[in-house]
Amino acid sequence: MFSCNAISLTDYKRECALLISHFKAAQNFTGIMKPEDVKKFMQQYQLDCKTAFSRLVEIGIPHSGGSGDAKSVAETVQHFITLMDSLKLQMVAVDEIYPLLADLVDSANRSLVPFSGQDRLHNWLSSLNQMKASEELNPEQIRQMSHDLETAYNNFHKNLLQ
Repeated sequence: MFSCNAISLTDYKRECALLISHFKAAQNFTGIMKPEDVKKFMQQYQLDCKTAFSRLVEIGIPHSGGSGDAKSVAETVQHFITLMDSLKLQMVAVDEIYPLLADLVDSANRSLVPFSGQDRLHNWLSSLNQMKASEELNPEQIRQMSHDLETAYNNFHKNLLQ
């Protein structure tokens, strides 16, 4: 529906966010938390929905489309800096950094600027999505995430200049 422009981006994102929250609640209720358990459930009930699995289990955010406009690029830079500063200020709980990272990934996708390190941002988003909100990153994870963010930011910036 979204790819055919049958609904607006705002409506799509709102509905997807609602579905993702319902999925998370169902996960907590059923105890099916691990990605391999979700895959097993999908196989058992013959559900062939790879994109839904990716959005619900791995990434946890709706696809945002992309326009490649200056606003998206500026938002991406803003989100990079905000997240890197948050880690420096020891804001390391999942519920503190997940929304910041989700915003960064969303704006980076909308900016349509390809850059090395984007896959690492998606990996971090997937990892945080598997953790409880109250969990915190350990010092090793903080250092790695900071490095990955710095590298991705530098590559994003470099690709803007090309």
